[in-house]
Amino acid sequence: MKKFWKKISYIGLNHFSEEEIVLHYRSTILINRIISILIILMVGFIPFEISVNGFELFWLISLEIFSISFVLILNYYKRFEAAKYYYLVISIALVSISPLIIPPGSGNELLFIPTTTMGILLLRNKLAGVLYACFTYSILILIFSVRDNIDHIYKLSPEILKESYPIFVTMTILIVFYVVYYFRSINESFQDLIQLQNNLLTQQTEEITTQSEEIFHQNKELSKKNTQILDSINYGKRIQSAMLPQQEDIAKAIQKTFVYFNPKEAVSGDFYWFSEINIKGNKSQILAAVDCTGHGIPGAFMSMIGNELLNKIVLEKDIYQPDLILNELHKGVRRILKQDQNESYDGMDICLIRIDKWDNKLYYAGAMNPLYYVQNNEFFVVNANKINIGGKQLEEERFFTLHTIEITQTTQFYLTSDGFQDQFGGKEGRKFMVKKFRELLYEITDLSADEQKEKLSEVFNSWKGEREQMDDVLILGGKV
Repeated sequence: MKKFWKKISYIGLNHFSEEEIVLHYRSTILINRIISILIILMVGFIPFEISVNGFELFWLISLEIFSISFVLILNYYKRFEAAKYYYLVISIALVSISPLIIPPGSGNELLFIPTTTMGILLLRNKLAGVLYACFTYSILILIFSVRDNIDHIYKLSPEILKESYPIFVTMTILIVFYVVYYFRSINESFQDLIQLQNNLLTQQTEEITTQSEEIFHQNKELSKKNTQILDSINYGKRIQSAMLPQQEDIAKAIQKTFVYFNPKEAVSGDFYWFSEINIKGNKSQILAAVDCTGHGIPGAFMSMIGNELLNKIVLEKDIYQPDLILNELHKGVRRILKQDQNESYDGMDICLIRIDKWDNKLYYAGAMNPLYYVQNNEFFVVNANKINIGGKQLEEERFFTLHTIEITQTTQFYLTSDGFQDQFGGKEGRKFMVKKFRELLYEITDLSADEQKEKLSEVFNSWKGEREQMDDVLILGGKV
């Protein structure tokens, strides 16, 4: 019986949680229950009515049962608002018609009391509830003013009217009592739910506070570690900067030189190397632009390996010929990284020259990166060997090619990494490309060293715009 009663009460609400029902659909449950009670009472009243009066009121009771049952149908299809307003309208209609059909004395006019009470309770807007009550009582007053002057359809004896009166009084009291009881119990449930939600909210607030404190401490710890990492990187930057040759020293030995060095991060995988040596009593200069695998910290480690190897090869082993320097550098990288024992393919690309101004010659050897120079207003490209320093080696021994360039006339040269030409930018977000880079170098040839450096920086930043820098950028330029 309890399950059946709950099933009737929850018509149209099966898919909602208890919390949602208590918060939003209390009136729907009340309507379902009141309609069900009325139907049960009316159906139970039919045999009594037939036994006393025959079928005189049977059709009226049947019409009332059908009319109010439509409320349950609307709720079943989840037309809750429509069901509520239909219930309010049909309640007034049925209660208003009944006193006009049945003579005074039956007590049916008492049903205006629960009808008015339901309207006040169901309408959320207080003003609407008051207006509904006023409208209901206005109809009641109107009915009382005319009911004695009309010819009622059913002529009931005083004895029957006297027997009907307690029935309508009882129905009125039961309905009003139940409505009050229901709203009181549902209000308690509502208060319990609110308390439960408040407790849950308090618990969640405490959890959030705890999590916030944990996040604060974690952020503080991360900030501390981040500061330590940044300090370490900046320290590494100072070490790498100290490792690089002073640009003033290069300019003293090779006049009209510039270095455009633009790392992607604090430390760089690109580096430049310089040394002035003595050959047969004459001063020569060795200059290199080196592009190591990667950038940032990994690239910086490789740059330190490359720098130290070049120092040993040139300054300790006294190997001055560019191709032989690259041969030794390749062996040194593979030895240090143990590349014959593992699958490490790290290495470097390099453009290395030796300038013998006393002999009017410039010697070049390169791994991947070419040498660019301009003579007699003509732009030349000396291609490098298409093999890397270090990395995978399939051949038995790796050799690099030596190129000799006569510098009996003014020669502007450029040693570069591939960072400039590989940068994405412009309106269409494309690479700068090798062709455009060579054209740029040719255009700036007649500018002073400082102007060339400034022009390269201006063009690169303009091309890159707001985009991320893709790689380290290194360009060495000089005129002999």
